[in-house]
Amino acid sequence: DWPGNVRQLRAMCERWVVAFSGQRVREEDLPAQMFGGAELAPATSGPPSPMRPAAGAAPVDLSRPLQEHVDAAVADVERRYLEAALHRHAGHLSRTAEASGITRRTLYNKMRQLGLDADTYKPEGR
Repeated sequence: DWPGNVRQLRAMCERWVVAFSGQRVREEDLPAQMFGGAELAPATSGPPSPMRPAAGAAPVDLSRPLQEHVDAAVADVERRYLEAALHRHAGHLSRTAEASGITRRTLYNKMRQLGLDADTYKPEGR
């Protein structure tokens, strides 16, 4: 479970795009709070520590605007997050939205944008 809110998740994704542009992000590259570790510090505690890309990182593709990288990374994280949440809640949209900290309307919109179908996550015969 993500310990913060959607805004914090988006901000973290934006940092990942800059730090790991052009390479695959591995589990060990991600912060502990992604896996139930330490909670996020309050926003008033100052800027986060800078993230360093892994050795051998590919150069950043500067031919594309930063926002394109950010949008692609955020969409990828949102897709993986919502797929996991839908799976956990067996495709039940109200529970998925509540657990994700978003409204059902936002969940519907994101699912449409990402091409996700709740029926895929429902148990057989339901």
